[in-house]
Amino acid sequence: MRILPEPADRHRPWRDALWVAGVPLALLALALVLVPPQGNFPFNDDWIYGRAVSQWLAAGHFEGHPFSTASLIGQAAWGTLFCLIFGFSFEVLRWSTIVLWALAAATTGLTARAIGAQRWSAMLAGTLVIANPLAFNLGYTFMTDVPFMAMMAVSGYGYVRALETPRSRWCLLGSLFGAGALLIRQFAPVILIAFLLVSIPRWRSWRTPKIRRCAVALGAPWLIAFTLLNLMPQHAGALGHVWKPRNLGNGLMEQLLGAPEFYGITFVYLALFALPLVLGAAACWLAPHVGCWKRRLLWTAPILTMLVIFTAARAPHRMPYLGNIIYDLGLGPMTMRGNYSEDGMWTPHAWGNGWWLLTAAGLLGAAWMGAAILVWLKGKPNENREPAMAVRRRQQTFLGIWAIIAILALYHPWLPVRFDRYLLGALVPVLALVASAPILTKPVICWAQGICLALQFSFSLAAQHDYLSWNQVRWKALGELMAEGIRPEKIDGGYEFNGWYTSDHFIERLGPMAFLKSGPKGWWVVDDVYAIAWKPREGYVTRDVLPYATWLGPDQELLLLERESQ
Repeated sequence: MRILPEPADRHRPWRDALWVAGVPLALLALALVLVPPQGNFPFNDDWIYGRAVSQWLAAGHFEGHPFSTASLIGQAAWGTLFCLIFGFSFEVLRWSTIVLWALAAATTGLTARAIGAQRWSAMLAGTLVIANPLAFNLGYTFMTDVPFMAMMAVSGYGYVRALETPRSRWCLLGSLFGAGALLIRQFAPVILIAFLLVSIPRWRSWRTPKIRRCAVALGAPWLIAFTLLNLMPQHAGALGHVWKPRNLGNGLMEQLLGAPEFYGITFVYLALFALPLVLGAAACWLAPHVGCWKRRLLWTAPILTMLVIFTAARAPHRMPYLGNIIYDLGLGPMTMRGNYSEDGMWTPHAWGNGWWLLTAAGLLGAAWMGAAILVWLKGKPNENREPAMAVRRRQQTFLGIWAIIAILALYHPWLPVRFDRYLLGALVPVLALVASAPILTKPVICWAQGICLALQFSFSLAAQHDYLSWNQVRWKALGELMAEGIRPEKIDGGYEFNGWYTSDHFIERLGPMAFLKSGPKGWWVVDDVYAIAWKPREGYVTRDVLPYATWLGPDQELLLLERESQ
């Protein structure tokens, strides 16, 4: 027995849009009310992109930034547009990202609906873009990750519709936003490759004028974007950290074994991010009336075994495997000195072995995803007898290839690090693809999905509150120091503070290489007479204790340190 996905409501499309796009936007509005994006200060790397915007406003043209390895021009143009209207500040830049975050969430749900997902599943796909901890943290920044995801989401929607109705306007929509994504980050062509692999075999059945119009609509935006990139200032090549095979491991064998380990880890992360959808789809997939559930469980077992072997073979053995955004119990990079030691990274709150629960859930979800892909590959429909299913399969194939190439592109020697935030590049196609799978609509399944969504959203909300809380306290203290007449060159205020205020001191002497040679104290610290930290330092006295509120545990405190006189 085959269970077909629920078709979209063609007679009342506004009803689909209201639920599928409106509910994620309402959830985002709730998040912004509970955790307002306040604070005129940078997060993570967005001081680099903020500097590019401020220079554009001052000079009247794009100059880039020596530390940016991203394409950046599209990101800087978007931020500059907002700042021309509202004035330059990091709060304004943050809101420019929030607008695109909302676009990504709404478009993800509409894409899932367009390929036959039930309304409930499509709505879940959109809300999971809001609840996702990586997107939640980065949506409150001017980082490139969420804008890139948004551009790719709209591009994917255009290409999905083009695979259903091969018209030039859908090809143009996909390529315009895909080219826009290319002007933000270089990984954008993965979506064009995926579309071409799926669509080219079908072009022979189209009329010649249609092929020409679609080809122009498909190729022109990409050609313009590539031309712009070649005309814009380029700095990243001077950073000198490309093509280092040791980034993948110390020896050839370690580098080769690192690939399945990394891809297994990404599967676990993505399965966790899509867990509410995975629950519904897996419950249907294992239902007795769908097929031989015992045989399907047997297919799942070896995949689960391989995932366990590859992901648990080396430390940390459990979630969170990758660094940068998600750490032991919180979100956002820990960007102040003194948190790292031989024992690992110190964090204000820690869940410890509790992460094994999420690791187990991720492993089970990833094993199901792997087995479901194998079963899906066997079930090719007859295009003459089942044309609607054949169209759906092409759309799903496109989303699958897009996700796979986006993940494959992360493991190569040119990429010096593999941060968890890079997985956002595959989040949209994975959510839309899993949402399109048939689900059981029993109340108990829907309640389980809703609870999983609520837990993910609650963690993201609380962790983002804490991230904003300690940053607001930090920057308030730094502002008071400078108000006393203390120059930034005398302060170790953390990565973002010294990047914004004192990195120019190093760039003038070293150019882009200042990114790698940031001085003996690190992070462009000139002279650390004063410092902000969580932990005491030898040779320093505590000038002030800076408490801040947290939702994930007991309230914490930062320390304002002053170096003892020699």
